[in-house]
Amino acid sequence: MKENQIEKSPLYLEKLLRPSTMKSSNEIKRGTVLQCIGKGRFKAKNYCLLALTDQRSRHQIIRLIPNKIAESVNQALRLILRQHKILSITADNEAEFNRLSDVFSKEHIYYAHPYASWERGTNENHNRLIRRWLPKGTKKTTPKEVAFIENWINNYPKKCLDYKSPRED
Repeated sequence: MKENQIEKSPLYLEKLLRPSTMKSSNEIKRGTVLQCIGKGRFKAKNYCLLALTDQRSRHQIIRLIPNKIAESVNQALRLILRQHKILSITADNEAEFNRLSDVFSKEHIYYAHPYASWERGTNENHNRLIRRWLPKGTKKTTPKEVAFIENWINNYPKKCLDYKSPRED
């Protein structure tokens, strides 16, 4: 890719818009990617999975939520924020994330561009790991199974971490 094409790419521009403190800080959970996996994927009755992935440490948080609406997502995020410090978040442009400003301040919320899955590569790779245990079309799952999958992913060695797991890093 030529240099002028890189400068015009949406991902490049999005990174330029982020404050410099978010690019190099050692704070926990900066640049966390949020995605709701459900409706045809990992569906247990009307349940879906809420997946958060830390961009730097690759730590994964997965929660089973009752449905794919903004209130359920925000309620789950409030519970997660009691245990984890999340300073910024990047989400899909889907309806369930349109009220994230109820949980986070607007300057710490970023949205991926529509049809730009490459902007959430880490999250897509973690979804692939989730699908090892819960393939598309899975009808039933429990919070215990989701906790097992989260633990497995967080103990899974990753090349980008010098073959250490997110728990070791």
